[in-house]
Amino acid sequence: MHHAYLKRELPLLEQFIAHVIEVDGHKHGTTLVPLRKVFQHFKQELAAHMRAEESILFPALMELEAARGRGAELPQLPFGSVLNPIRMLMMEHETTGWELDEMREITLGYDPPPDACESYCELYRRLRVLETEMRVHIDLENNILFPRAARLEKREFRCR
Repeated sequence: MHHAYLKRELPLLEQFIAHVIEVDGHKHGTTLVPLRKVFQHFKQELAAHMRAEESILFPALMELEAARGRGAELPQLPFGSVLNPIRMLMMEHETTGWELDEMREITLGYDPPPDACESYCELYRRLRVLETEMRVHIDLENNILFPRAARLEKREFRCR
């Protein structure tokens, strides 16, 4: 569900940034141009991150859950322990947090300038929502999903 939101929202945000730069870039280029640069990197990194989750980690977790449900031997995973992709994904979460911090700093807390047009204000509103969504999602993965996956792999799974 979160990935579907991101796949819809990130291209829209990219379009908003381009539009606002076109309209207000001459007045606010010192904010908008660095924002576009950070956002583009953020979007690229997030796309790779989601591909890794969707093609590597999530299918492996489904296999582990299915084996657990059947009471079967845990499957051999192509990357060894689930801790290997989890470590990588958690490092990426840290980078994502830094990029969110940077976008918040560049935009002065998503506070549009007094002469901002409606699109400029909407861009900042959407960026604020994106940041909130991302921080909640990262927290859920880091503190619920990933520890559950590690317990499942160790066969120490207990309902909480």
